[in-house]
Amino acid sequence: MVSGRVAGAVAAAVLAAAGASGQAVAVPTGPGARPEPPRPSADREAVGAPAHGPLPASYLRPAAPPARPALRPLPRPAAGTTVRPAVQGVRAGTAPADTDPVTPLAEPAPAGSTAVLAERPGGRPGTLALGTGLTGMGDPATGTPTGAYQLLFDSRFAVVPKALVPGADLPKALTYKPALVPAGAGVRVEQRTDGDGTRVTLRVSGLKAGHRYGAHVHTGVCGTDPAAAGEHYQHEKDPVRPSTDPAYANARNEVRLDFTADARGDGTASATHAWGFRPGGARSIVLHEAAGAAGRAACVSVPFRGW
Repeated sequence: MVSGRVAGAVAAAVLAAAGASGQAVAVPTGPGARPEPPRPSADREAVGAPAHGPLPASYLRPAAPPARPALRPLPRPAAGTTVRPAVQGVRAGTAPADTDPVTPLAEPAPAGSTAVLAERPGGRPGTLALGTGLTGMGDPATGTPTGAYQLLFDSRFAVVPKALVPGADLPKALTYKPALVPAGAGVRVEQRTDGDGTRVTLRVSGLKAGHRYGAHVHTGVCGTDPAAAGEHYQHEKDPVRPSTDPAYANARNEVRLDFTADARGDGTASATHAWGFRPGGARSIVLHEAAGAAGRAACVSVPFRGW
C-alpha cells in the first residue's frame, strides 16, 4: 500500500511539472515503474509558447536588427590648413622648384664608374660626379688621366645676404646685378675630363632676354664681394698680373663661355680644351655684364676637378 501511494505521488508530481513547462511526458504504471525523462513536443519548439493551440506568428518572425546611426561626411579642411601625410617622410602637395632632383647625365657613365651625389645646401644646389679613378696627375708617363670624370652641377641664383649668420654658408650662386641676373634664375654647369682633355658647358635660364653676357672660369670661390672669385683661370699663367698679354689672355688658354640669352632668357655655351684643370685651380664661373671682361653680374661656385 505504501509503495503504491509513493508511485502515485511521483506520477502526480511529474504530470504537474510537465503541465507547467508545456512538455509531454509518458508516465508508466505498475509496481516498480519509473517515469521517462521529459521530451519536447513537436508543436512546442518555441520557448515561451502557450501549452495548447498553434504557434503565433510573432514566435516565428526573426527579431529586427538594431538601427544604426546615419554616417555624416567629414568636414573639408579650411583654406590654408596643412594636411600631414599618413606616411612619414613624404611631403604632401607639390614640391617647390628648388628641391627638384638632379637630372642624370645624358651620356652613360663609363664601365666601372662610381657616382657621388654631393650635399645640396638649402635644398638648392646639387652636384653629380661620375669618375673611374681620375686622381692626381693620372698616368705618370703621359701626364693625362687614366679614367674619365663627369660633373653635373645645378643651382639657382640668390641675392647677396645683407647679414650673414656666423658659421652659415653663402649660396653657391650669387647675383650682384639682379636686373641682368634675377634672383631665382637657374644655372647648370657640366664638366667632362678624360684622356682627350676637358669640356665645360654652361646653361642658364631666366636671364634678361636678348642680352649678351660674358662668362669665364675663375680661380676663386664666389663671395659677397664680386672680386672674391679672383682672376680668369689660365692653363699657362701669365707672370704679369692682371693679365692683358694676348699670348696668355686668349680663348685657347682660358675657358670662355660668352653667350646671348634668347627670347626666354635662356643661354648655352661650351668650351673644349686639350688640357685639364690644375687641382684646385678652377673654382667658379663668373657672368659678366657684357662680353669680354666687363663688370661682374653674377658668380657660381663650381667644384671643378683637375689632374
